[in-house]
Amino acid sequence: MTQVRGINNNPMDVTSEHRGKVSSIGQPVDQHVNHHTGKVWSVSFFDVNPIGAGDYVFYFNNTGSAEIAVSDFRMAVSTTASRIFIDAVSGTPSFTAGADLAPVSRNIGTSPTIDAIIKSDTDTTGLTNDGVLFFMDLDTVDKMFHLSTSSKIVIPQGKSIAIRFEAATGELSGVVSFIELPPADDL
Repeated sequence: MTQVRGINNNPMDVTSEHRGKVSSIGQPVDQHVNHHTGKVWSVSFFDVNPIGAGDYVFYFNNTGSAEIAVSDFRMAVSTTASRIFIDAVSGTPSFTAGADLAPVSRNIGTSPTIDAIIKSDTDTTGLTNDGVLFFMDLDTVDKMFHLSTSSKIVIPQGKSIAIRFEAATGELSGVVSFIELPPADDL
């Protein structure tokens, strides 16, 4: 008779119907990644004021080889209610007043880096809008709005997203959450 043994050479328990007893732990990918590698980051920016309507005010380009996913956006406007668009973009960005943004690992016991260009700006030009991924109506001043998607926005190597501000004026603050996705075999 064949006997199935576990990692410690213990035999597998079976039910009276001769079915193996197993257990598992289910957790979201971002929670697993954060616990094991710390490669989940928050990127914050504050009071970005676009030069005009439809300006790009946040830019992310994946310069690494691993896929990066965006799990959620938290945004607020402090002066003018508006709509923002999260666009897939291509092209070579030209930054008007671009400020480098520092990602902070959500596992404070680690300090992994993310391979990316991440900037806030008042009017990033040189980008081609490859399509709207999501939009958010920020219809109340000084209220934090949250956009979360279970399917995430997956950004492969060399690809970019940008946040476009619809109103001609206003101050936008926010936090964007990024995850370095492990290879499928590592999940």
